[in-house]
Amino acid sequence: MSSSDLKDLEKQGVSNPKDAYAAYNYGEGSTMKSLNYSGVYGEIDDPEKVVDAMFAEMEKNSGKPGGMKLIGSPEEFTPDGFENGIMKCQKAEFDMGDVSGDDDSMPNTFQTPLCVWGDHSTVAYAAYSDVASTASGKEIALENVASLVTNLRDDVRVEVK
Repeated sequence: MSSSDLKDLEKQGVSNPKDAYAAYNYGEGSTMKSLNYSGVYGEIDDPEKVVDAMFAEMEKNSGKPGGMKLIGSPEEFTPDGFENGIMKCQKAEFDMGDVSGDDDSMPNTFQTPLCVWGDHSTVAYAAYSDVASTASGKEIALENVASLVTNLRDDVRVEVK
């Protein structure tokens, strides 16, 4: 996250935010699946307010050339194992720009779910992509990604010492 993103999060209610991010990939080429997240840890009095503010900021920037466009509205999810926080997910369409190379069958946009979670110490967004699903036009269910994000949240939240 940029320094302006961190300042925005402070305005939205995150005290002393410290950023964290990672990208996880499985497979390669047409079998590649990715789960990327970016977020902060700090002190958060009202997690739902911050989650909603993150979606509002994404919506404000939605549809800009070469970027992401949100589709529909955020939906709240509480997958098995998700406790003490709030998670909302929504479809997004990513614009890859001009597709180059010999593969004219690869679309220059793709839709995929993204989720934002918040609790009293972390807030983050995560986006999931699956090349095979994208290439075939198969829809990726929001609830499936919410479950993946629950596992990610469990893995990345550790006590700061």
